[in-house]
Amino acid sequence: MGSSNAFVVRYSEAGAHVGSFELGGLADETITALDVRPSDGDIIIGGYYENGGAVLGSFVLPVGGGRDGFVAR
Repeated sequence: MGSSNAFVVRYSEAGAHVGSFELGGLADETITALDVRPSDGDIIIGGYYENGGAVLGSFVLPVGGGRDGFVAR
């Protein structure tokens, strides 16, 4: 794993764990923006990963160069 990874956790209004996922890989992964849609509670994130592929949940993100961006819902 890289020197930094990221994760998102979602809880219900009662405090129960609803879901979570990690953004990880061989290099550094960073979430720079996060928004929650009021209509359905979906979480939208954006950020970047550097110098290697990254794994977001069960999806492997492609390597395009030194720093690659992503947006996920």
